[in-house]
Amino acid sequence: MNLKITPKSGSSRMSGKTIFAALVAVAILFLFVSPFNLASAYSKPAPTSTKNTIPALAPNLTIFHPITMPVSPAKTVDCATKTGCVYVTDLATEDVQVIQGTKYVGEIATNTESLGVAYDPTNSMVYVGGYSCDCVVVISAKTDKVVKSISLAGPGSGVAYSAKSGYIYAETFSAPGAVVVINPKTNKEVTSIATCGYYPEFLATNLKTGAVYEVSRETSSGYGCIDEIVGTKIVATASLDYYGVGVAVNQKTGDVYVTLFEEAVVEIFTSSLKYKGSISVADYLWGLWSNDKLQCVFAAGFDPETGIYPFCTNRNLHFIPTSSGADDGCGSGILDYAPMPMYSNETGTVAVIKGDKVITYVKTDGSAVFGCTATIPS
Repeated sequence: MNLKITPKSGSSRMSGKTIFAALVAVAILFLFVSPFNLASAYSKPAPTSTKNTIPALAPNLTIFHPITMPVSPAKTVDCATKTGCVYVTDLATEDVQVIQGTKYVGEIATNTESLGVAYDPTNSMVYVGGYSCDCVVVISAKTDKVVKSISLAGPGSGVAYSAKSGYIYAETFSAPGAVVVINPKTNKEVTSIATCGYYPEFLATNLKTGAVYEVSRETSSGYGCIDEIVGTKIVATASLDYYGVGVAVNQKTGDVYVTLFEEAVVEIFTSSLKYKGSISVADYLWGLWSNDKLQCVFAAGFDPETGIYPFCTNRNLHFIPTSSGADDGCGSGILDYAPMPMYSNETGTVAVIKGDKVITYVKTDGSAVFGCTATIPS
């Protein structure tokens, strides 16, 4: 996909009035579809400064509502040794959905709505950000059973693993935000790191350096920001041109990609968070994920009739149309997975992508599948 990176020269944003009107239309359209309050950050008290803040959409706005789905306990699949296992979080059914390759395996009861998820290959454990339990749920990939719950100071959101530090990193979707560092050997908190802003939602890891990047949606003075975390300390911070959402690392170049709330823009930074430029696309974007074998970063289109945008260093992949909007995704080496929670006719559906084509859709028992992680490359 031949996309031009635009250096920073003034604002690269679309008209704020146009974007805000579109957001309101989207919020009304999906009022009764899914269980997660994507605009929850804006139902809370506004920053102390009124500079560059988003007007409140409505008091305690909830875009989505829980949906009762049938229960199908996961079959026992030893995902610590089997290839192609994918764990998909769910924001309505309080379960984690399990896919192996292109087949649905079942679901694991977590008793919490979940958002982020990461896998630690050293102990074969899956770590899930529990949004409604203010906790991290730990699942054994060998038995597909919950083995522990680790308390957080706020709703669990993004989760990441760094092989360099050996730690699990878990965000709290709160104001102020925090990244909790967990030792997977003991499954206990090591420390809590205050983030540069409020409502961090996604994390990404540089597999070479071990650095972890978090994006906070907003700050006390307005727009979002991004932190680089090494070990247990923040070593760099950068401001964003708008409210931040998704983040991913191109594992070939080390560049960090960030999506902006309500925007059709991806901002790009070096591994040390020096601004490089931005790329404009045709749709609002949400989450980002990387496929290190393909050396690509994928951006999930948020709008209904949209798809996935690939940004690659060594190949020219085209725009990937999907049957519904997506929030986040993950890569398993050869295949990529894009959960699509946005529309009632696609509830619980995950698009399976190879290169720049959707090869199949996997229907799960979930209703608001959101993000995912692949335990072992297929």
